[in-house]
Amino acid sequence: MYENYYPEKPSVQAVPQVPGTRKVLPYSIAALVVSVLSLSFMSLLGWIPAIIAMNYANKALDLAEQNPDSYTPSSVGMAKAGKKMSAIGLVLGILGMFVTVLYFYLIISLSMHPHRYY
Repeated sequence: MYENYYPEKPSVQAVPQVPGTRKVLPYSIAALVVSVLSLSFMSLLGWIPAIIAMNYANKALDLAEQNPDSYTPSSVGMAKAGKKMSAIGLVLGILGMFVTVLYFYLIISLSMHPHRYY
């Protein structure tokens, strides 16, 4: 009774790779996203995602050097931007961590000896 109620599922076919087309560089988008995260968390632990993004960007740029004609120029640009932003995030993360530690050190030292600084 219900045999013809459900139509047949269309067959899924793989899209053939057209010769001369370029692919997105692996790790390039990840490098860019994680480097943006390192800039947004720069005052506390921004150096951790910066190191991860630097590794992703280096992997992506190594792949781009091995096969330069296989990947799109925009994805190579994303990997380069991710590397630059992760370097900036690393420097700002280390500076932010230093300033945060210095800030809390001064707060604690002033609270222990308040009469010294008046």
